[in-house]
Amino acid sequence: MQADSLVIAQLVEELKPLIEESHINKIQELEGNSLKIRLHSKEGSLDLIISPEAIWVSQFKLSTLSNPKGFAGFLKKYLSNKKIMKVWQKDLDRVIVLEMEKFFLACEFFDEGNIVLCDKEWKILQPFRRGEWKDRKLAKGETYKFPQNINEQKRQELEKKRTGWKKIEGLMEQLDEEFSKKISQTPEAVEKESQSEKKRAKLLHSIKEQEKAKEKFQNEILENQKKAELIYANAQEIEELLNAIKKGKAKELPEKEIEAKIIDAGKKGNLGARLVKEISLKEKKIVLRL
Repeated sequence: MQADSLVIAQLVEELKPLIEESHINKIQELEGNSLKIRLHSKEGSLDLIISPEAIWVSQFKLSTLSNPKGFAGFLKKYLSNKKIMKVWQKDLDRVIVLEMEKFFLACEFFDEGNIVLCDKEWKILQPFRRGEWKDRKLAKGETYKFPQNINEQKRQELEKKRTGWKKIEGLMEQLDEEFSKKISQTPEAVEKESQSEKKRAKLLHSIKEQEKAKEKFQNEILENQKKAELIYANAQEIEELLNAIKKGKAKELPEKEIEAKIIDAGKKGNLGARLVKEISLKEKKIVLRL
């Protein structure tokens, strides 16, 4: 049974940070008319599975077909080393598109499922399954048309339902557990990655993030030290500037007049005033050129 429209929407949301900006390294065929796409991402290597039912990132090592049908080999010619720029769902239909610079890979999750490679003009380069209906034809050289499974009324109903829809916790893990066993050649071929490897990957990622945060914090300290030193070096002139503003306010001069006097004094090179780059007493803001 295929995932419904709202499950597909959640999958797209979860897949975006995982696979966008990743590069395609390897494409292989699996049992059950499914594909395994090895990706190189910021998090390391990932296995993206596209089956007739759904799409997800798998934590299982799945056996590939010893006698593939050839579709994976065809995709390799076009998509090897290509970057996945975007992942998006067509409206709220059960179609997900992987967008590359020069290609679209449309993944359909209804009926028997399908995967269609198109160029940027949506000309079909090759479908996994050929098919013809009264309003669309999936064949090499044809223009790809999205299915009309959802009319406007149905779309509005789905949007309304989506607003109050509670996300499924651990959705991708559930799909991985359920479908990976289905598309594996034998139960023994499903070998889950060791927990130690997962923990190691998470730990390495955590260490990298901490190092980045530490470097950023150290840079901020140095920057603030430089600012403090500049303020100290110009302390006398800054004090004269503030005193001039206080005197102007004591005389009840308009703020605009005080600002104009300071700007004019700055042009003449007067101490304190010459440091002023911007001044707005109304906003209580003075930008100094140190």
